[in-house]
Amino acid sequence: MACLALGFVTSWGAYEMKQRVRQEAGAQTARDNFSWIVSQQTDLGRLLADPKTKLVNLVPSVSGSPVRVASVAWNQQSQLGALFCEDLAGARGKRYQIWLVPQSGVATTVLVGPVDPGRSVFMFSPVKPAQPPSEMILTPEQNTAQPEQVLARGRIAD
Repeated sequence: MACLALGFVTSWGAYEMKQRVRQEAGAQTARDNFSWIVSQQTDLGRLLADPKTKLVNLVPSVSGSPVRVASVAWNQQSQLGALFCEDLAGARGKRYQIWLVPQSGVATTVLVGPVDPGRSVFMFSPVKPAQPPSEMILTPEQNTAQPEQVLARGRIAD
């Protein structure tokens, strides 16, 4: 009987230990996610507060475009941007591409996404373009040298 009781207590202790480890791992994941969200909001706040940040309104370029309302906050000096886009209908899990198009030369691209329900802000920081962009174009993710299937575009005011 003592061995049975000892086995039961040992089994219960092992079960409790596993549960505790699982709870601690879940709590750490939640802390990491929260930290990521706070840091992203801090970056967004700095970007929007900087007087050198320009707001670029993107206008849908084709009828039936999933983009209805979209804008990009862009800071050339810090090379930071944020795409503000109303929920993209039926776009769950898809990624989009922002093209930073200079007056002359090669466009720089950056991927944003994936799109999740309710998410409307996408931070990005591209590889530094050779020249400041004069236009921004939003397309679905693609592997081409020129933008195809343009969803929205906007000019950067000087």
